Amino acid sequence: MQINILMSTYNGEKYLSQQIESIIAQTETKWRLIIRDDGSKDNTVSIIKQFVDQDKRIEFVQGENVGVINSFFQLVKHSKADFYFFCDQDDVWLPNKLELMLNVAMSCKDDVPLLVYSDLKVVDSSLNVLHHSMIDELTGPPSTNLKEEMRRNCVTGCASMINNALAETWQDTEDIIMHDWYLAQVAAAYNNLVYINKPTVLYRQHEN
Repeated sequence: MQINILMSTYNGEKYLSQQIESIIAQTETKWRLIIRDDGSKDNTVSIIKQFVDQDKRIEFVQGENVGVINSFFQLVKHSKADFYFFCDQDDVWLPNKLELMLNVAMSCKDDVPLLVYSDLKVVDSSLNVLHHSMIDELTGPPSTNLKEEMRRNCVTGCASMINNALAETWQDTEDIIMHDWYLAQVAAAYNNLVYINKPTVLYRQHEN
């Protein structure tokens, strides 16, 4: 089973190391972290290269500035996997994130487009908890049906994963408002959008 963790970076030097360290600390250890930099002007690339030298599971892709949606699109198409996890540059993953989401995904059909997403803990720049549940306290009830997902997005990319069947349906970025919302709608159209009522991410809110 191939697991690709996809991270797009842009001027993320301040919190990047902490995010990568939280991935390395996952209880599930068989993964590949592919980091595509979107034209950073700070020390982001140097930090990434240090981790690449330390861990053979981490791959660096240097890119031009194309924006977040196109950057993640390129990451999805970079290397085929069974499952793809989207990752921000400034959050912290809870240790069992991969394990928890994979256990749910493995119980679903692999030939039907699937998106699994979870709740998040909202934290400040120093990781102090502001909201223990983003879903319950901020965004409203979770949704797994297409009608509701078209009305309002309940899915946060950094707390979601997709299977290869869904990745293959994503053919372009035209008219897409945000990749997580788009992919959630496609999965919901196949009646295969799944919610986990547990936080898997410390979702950092900071000055940038």
